Amino acid sequence: MSYWPAYDSPQWTATSYAPSETPSSMGDVNQLGGFFVNGRPLPMALRVRIIELHHSGIRPCDISRQLRISHGCVSKILSRYVERGSIEPGTIGGSKPRVTTPKVVEYIRLLKYSDPGIFSWEIRDRLVNDGICSKDSVPSVSSISRILRSKTPKGLESLPFLPYPKCPPPQNIAFPMQYGQHDFNFNSIRGCGQPDNQMCTSLQS
Repeated sequence: MSYWPAYDSPQWTATSYAPSETPSSMGDVNQLGGFFVNGRPLPMALRVRIIELHHSGIRPCDISRQLRISHGCVSKILSRYVERGSIEPGTIGGSKPRVTTPKVVEYIRLLKYSDPGIFSWEIRDRLVNDGICSKDSVPSVSSISRILRSKTPKGLESLPFLPYPKCPPPQNIAFPMQYGQHDFNFNSIRGCGQPDNQMCTSLQS
């Protein structure tokens, strides 16, 4: 006989672990009618119950309805259990901050310069595969995208691997083109110089 009570037992619903707490004061009620506190892990008793129902052949969607826990929460707990064999909750408060060093920034810009069509997630994989970063220290995809959108840091404009080199615009470049007896330069092509009425008349004729 199983140690756990029947599936429809009310003490195993998502509201059971905090009978004195009300949704208005501590948390909220999900679409299934279960009570939860946003940002807080599911109690261990419910985690164990989810695993036992899973081993009994109950589908995640049915576990979600029976325990009144969101399907996403059930799936996340089961995925962690299958991958790591653990039902312990993760770290509260998000992941640890990752510092992007100048070396990593330079390599990201180099990859983008050598292949302008490369995606941020591909750059992230290259950073790990090329030994620039470890799996724990590699920047996120959003961080890489932010680096690519940012301007070149001051003092690094002259580095050859950085994209978008600064080149002065050409001035007064003579072109070997003639219409009749009229030569014209780069400025006249751009419309920066004074128009030649005689040349325009000859072109229209």
